Amino acid sequence: MAEQPLAFEGTWEEAAARASEFAGRRVRVTVLPRTRRPTGQGSLAEPTTEEQIDAIVRDVPEEAWQLLPSDLSHHLDHYLYGTTKLA
Repeated sequence: MAEQPLAFEGTWEEAAARASEFAGRRVRVTVLPRTRRPTGQGSLAEPTTEEQIDAIVRDVPEEAWQLLPSDLSHHLDHYLYGTTKLA
């Protein structure tokens, strides 16, 4: 039976501390964005909700933002659910 790949995610320092486990094996390194913070337990913490929203907002082209109604924040229920606009 073929040996299964070893999955590891952590900081560079955590990987270096486990270097003997990887000796003689091929490795693939993917450097993750700095927005992910180490938890100190060999894995990385998930981005905060704010960081996730920021990442989504950065991906939206400026032209798409221009298509939104200028009164969207005041009449959100109208645009989402079709309710009557409040004065």
